[in-house]
Amino acid sequence: MARFRHVGLVVRDLAAAEHFFCGFLGYEVRSRHATQSSAYIRTLVGEPGAELEVVMVEAADASLVELLCYHNETDGAGTRAPTRAATPGWNHISLTVDGLDRLSERASAFGVQFFAPPQSSTDGNVRVAYCRGVEGVIFELVELAPAG
Repeated sequence: MARFRHVGLVVRDLAAAEHFFCGFLGYEVRSRHATQSSAYIRTLVGEPGAELEVVMVEAADASLVELLCYHNETDGAGTRAPTRAATPGWNHISLTVDGLDRLSERASAFGVQFFAPPQSSTDGNVRVAYCRGVEGVIFELVELAPAG
């Protein structure tokens, strides 16, 4: 049986991405790999001239995000993040968080733009907010309602 391992996010600014995940969302750096350009890496990613730096960050629940910064490769297209929540295809990353209101208040210091203030779901089970984070990626931040 396969299980989800991690999601990889290619970024232009590795320090900014690490600041977003660790400083804003509370992830911790699990591993850091200096610039890699071995035959193994170039073959694995299918980029003949690839030179990349990798930082793996981990949430409290052990879920992983792999931040990849290619130093010499670009397709010239810029970000592929959707411009709207209704854009077809993979369009957002949903994370369960604690302290959604606190995150909303701190957002601007991390370059995060909330679409609207946090909202309670119609069933009252969660509070939810969409925001645009690192590299323009849309994040859905979900806070579970207290048990009771």
